[in-house]
Amino acid sequence: MRKKILYIQHAGGLGGSANSLLYTMQALDPGKYEPVVALARPVQDLEDFYNNAGFETIPWDGMTLWDHSTVAGKPLCNPLSWIHCWQVWRHWEKTQRRTLELVDYVKPDIVHLNSMPLSPCADILNREGIPFVWHVREPPPDQGIRTRMIRRIMLRNKWIIFISEYDRKMWVEDKVGFIVKNFVDFNTFRSGQDKVAAREKLSLETDDKVILYLGGVSKTKGMKFLLDALKLLRRKIPDLICLMPGAQIGPPSSWKSWLARKILPLWNLKMMRLIRLYELEPVTRLMPYVNNIPDMMAASDVLVFPASQPHFARPVIEAAAMGKASVGSDLGGINELIEHEVTGLLVKPDVPEALASALEKLLLDSEKAELLGNNAYLKARKEFEIKSQIKK
Repeated sequence: MRKKILYIQHAGGLGGSANSLLYTMQALDPGKYEPVVALARPVQDLEDFYNNAGFETIPWDGMTLWDHSTVAGKPLCNPLSWIHCWQVWRHWEKTQRRTLELVDYVKPDIVHLNSMPLSPCADILNREGIPFVWHVREPPPDQGIRTRMIRRIMLRNKWIIFISEYDRKMWVEDKVGFIVKNFVDFNTFRSGQDKVAAREKLSLETDDKVILYLGGVSKTKGMKFLLDALKLLRRKIPDLICLMPGAQIGPPSSWKSWLARKILPLWNLKMMRLIRLYELEPVTRLMPYVNNIPDMMAASDVLVFPASQPHFARPVIEAAAMGKASVGSDLGGINELIEHEVTGLLVKPDVPEALASALEKLLLDSEKAELLGNNAYLKARKEFEIKSQIKK
């Protein structure tokens, strides 16, 4: 008889979290396990994403999550942070009640919480003695009262998975939990693909120097840092192209998102103005979220992950699986994925000159880029193979 696993997904859209969960479920033995996905923030794109992959998906609203505790914290000096904290505390019991109702509806053998913002769910599952695994995908944004509260919940349960040593150290040192690194689907991200053919698909020239950036418009993933570096770099490399899938904001999916875009300061508008100010229109290729990321990686010379906060960089390990070197910020999580001068280059965060120099080094020295890319591939095979991580 198959064991039923209930995966509670915290994300409200497509991205790294959605892909990581999909890869996890696809790697399970379908003869032994029956995965079910519950969406704590139901959106049609995400529901279709899992349904089309053949997994039962349940829209399950009514949960209020600790958004502040993902990579980009919400500082308490911001009044909106207090509003959000009040909402979480006010709806804490409702979120827990909805969690128990979900468990009663699905009747799983075990629950998998897909991210740390699902803290209210972890708290009630622990108190009710319901078997669950907590997948912590991010470091704490600070060491304040909210972090201490979540840490207390973590310390009650040993079945916690951290995806990096840095994250575990920052949350609980080594008191509980264990490390299972995120993994790569080597069937999707295949090394040795024809760069020329991939560039033809994307209307790129053979001689272009191509950078791939997969951070969207996110402030914490370093878009401004990158634009500042590109401003310096384009003076030296006239045939420079930076692919930016996910950096073009599509039409709002609801009246709420439309209203938010109208009344709130928008970081993406600032970035668009910066692109015009720096005259980077010929260099940057902004596009919405796309599904042909492997083609873009095959067409690229180097991947860049210029985050301004500690972060697990899934694009780095996907690029490594395709034999591509990466340039990233020397921060927790990222510096566990990139070995400086071995599989890529690490730079001091928020120093555009350093980022521009590192990118220039790899773009103009194809032999070095290839050597680091080959090393990155070997590291990916050793540390990020799906089967080896599933066995843990």
